[in-house]
Amino acid sequence: MLKFYKRLIEIRKKIPAHYHLRKENIEVREWKEKMVLLIRKWHEKSQVVIILNFNQNEARIRFRSFPGRWQKILESSHQEYMGPGQSMPTKLEDYCELAMNPLSFALYEREEAG
Repeated sequence: MLKFYKRLIEIRKKIPAHYHLRKENIEVREWKEKMVLLIRKWHEKSQVVIILNFNQNEARIRFRSFPGRWQKILESSHQEYMGPGQSMPTKLEDYCELAMNPLSFALYEREEAG
């Protein structure tokens, strides 16, 4: 568990979209019936997407992703963090169909073009 919290702190310090918070730079999507929340945050060129499943069961969602290439940088259900194993894709595609583990989240960062 300590490894998980250290990784969260490292991400928060490293990614500007996490430490420059302004409500004008936050977009939220929700799937109420599935108890899933998607949050996109940005600051200048830095962008992240956090997808959270608050459901006790697996949640399946579909959505159109945001422009750019998105790389997963953390998944709470990873076995490394004592979870059941990863269920989220390594990259977000233009159109996403995701199956999320119960009570989990995944964090994606937009890759720089180039």
